Amino acid sequence: MNPWLLLVASLFATGNGLATRFSTEELARYSFSRFVKDFGRNYQRGSEEWAMRKRLFHQRMQEVRDFHAGPPRSYRKGVTRFMDYTDAEYKSMLGYKGSRSRKSAGVGAIELFTQREHSRLLPAFIDVGSNSSLGAIVRDQGSCGSCWAEATVAVLESHMEKNKEVMAVLADPKLLKTQTLATLSTQAVVSCTQNPHHCGGKGGCEGATGELAFSMVKEKGIPLAVAWPYTSGYGNTPTCREDVFQTPRLGIAGYEVLPANKLEPLKRALVDAGGPIVISVDASSWALYNAGIFSDTEGGKPGDFTVNHAVTLMGFTEPSSDKRGYWLGKNSWGAYWG
Repeated sequence: MNPWLLLVASLFATGNGLATRFSTEELARYSFSRFVKDFGRNYQRGSEEWAMRKRLFHQRMQEVRDFHAGPPRSYRKGVTRFMDYTDAEYKSMLGYKGSRSRKSAGVGAIELFTQREHSRLLPAFIDVGSNSSLGAIVRDQGSCGSCWAEATVAVLESHMEKNKEVMAVLADPKLLKTQTLATLSTQAVVSCTQNPHHCGGKGGCEGATGELAFSMVKEKGIPLAVAWPYTSGYGNTPTCREDVFQTPRLGIAGYEVLPANKLEPLKRALVDAGGPIVISVDASSWALYNAGIFSDTEGGKPGDFTVNHAVTLMGFTEPSSDKRGYWLGKNSWGAYWG
């Protein structure tokens, strides 16, 4: 078995998330009615939708129970926001419409925001978001397939935060208005990134790539979130607003595309850039992930996967004689997952 796994817990629901890590006894008692209340669903009791969502919920709950009744695993499944989603609704969250499967011992295509310098030895562990205020933000793409944009903005904000001169300028209350922390406009990336060749999807909420997003920012810059807050959470993609690019915005000189499915260049880029990276992954079986080090080969052979989602890579831990290695990732599914 490949010693490299994916840890997708500690950077996700760190804010005011719902406490969904139930004991076995609590899971046995958890009802659809409580789920509806906990997750703010507005289904009408007794309606066809209520019955359909309830049926999906019980199917997912049985999957969770069966998982924990099996042999010990390195991660947990539990109650998440996707308990009542159809397969089509879940797939719409992935935001990358890959057309073929890829075989690999690592991860998918990677895009990097900054140039690298190969000067430092690789450490046994790194977490580039450990001292980051912006990196601690719980990102939520809502019902829009904008993972590619969320991951790109997370990378840009991390590198922006390292630049003290830029952050000093952005601390001006006249720029921040009602915000206390400068963030960048994910909406501008979603709405203004052109995707004529349908790379990773049809664009906007129907998917694209981090590379396209970085290209847009290189060409036009990216405004602050106060100029255009995120409004695509319900799955809509507003028309690009050119006026927001007349407001203060951040620019980049370029970005770099790393070799696909190569572990060493990926680790080296994290260390030398000192910041996160946009990566593409197979998230087909992430819906019920709850905690721990994710390792999943269900439904296929080890290393056989389909790239369909973008996340932010924050770090890694090298495997040792008594511990497995893992990647440290940050998703954009809000505080009700992971």
